[in-house]
Amino acid sequence: MPDLKKSWGWQYWQKTKFKREELPFWEPLRIGPEKKKTEDQVAEIFLPAPQQDDFLELVKKRRSQRRFKDEFVDLKNLSYLLYAGYGVSGRAGFYALKTAPSAGALYPCQLYVVARKVSDLEPGVYFFEPEKFKLEQKREGDFSSNLAKACLDQSFVGKAAFNIVLSAVFRRNMIKYGHRGLRYILLDAGHIAQNILLAATHLGLGACPVAAFFDEEVDNILQINGEEESTLYLLSVGKS
Repeated sequence: MPDLKKSWGWQYWQKTKFKREELPFWEPLRIGPEKKKTEDQVAEIFLPAPQQDDFLELVKKRRSQRRFKDEFVDLKNLSYLLYAGYGVSGRAGFYALKTAPSAGALYPCQLYVVARKVSDLEPGVYFFEPEKFKLEQKREGDFSSNLAKACLDQSFVGKAAFNIVLSAVFRRNMIKYGHRGLRYILLDAGHIAQNILLAATHLGLGACPVAAFFDEEVDNILQINGEEESTLYLLSVGKS
């Protein structure tokens, strides 16, 4: 896609990035509340109560948790979350199918782990390779406080045992879907995040999604360029 940087989606993404030096001067758009619709006489169909089962109990239990104990989380639990979110679960010819849906099976998202307290894993920044189901260390050291600062100083981010950061390689999707591709990329991120959040709930871990961050600062922590690949979303995870 030679015209990636001319696409509406790419330009929208760049123009809506938070930058530390610009944020205090942002003026919110003056968008009024939605207008209440006049209630017309309509037929009402009351639905049968859903039969409660293990899955619905899991969905009901999911809540965003922002208080984490200063304790290690087992590497096997991190592995479980990564598989639930973006593991390879099957194949269809050339395509590797994953646990989350993706438009055209193109899977433009990438997952990184910023580890602070994970058993048998040194603190650092890691790239998740789904096909080989492995982590590749990109940076050594504890970057959790840097990440919290980059997330508008939300302290719980730095107190999590680890953060899973979702990015997107825009061309993977937009080479096929063009301007509309950004919609699908964001949907992909939502699918992945919900899988991870439900898996964390199943394991008894606390987790919280984070979308407020200074884009370039998180990109720098991951060592991605913010143009071909950029941060989309974060998930803070720990014992609560």
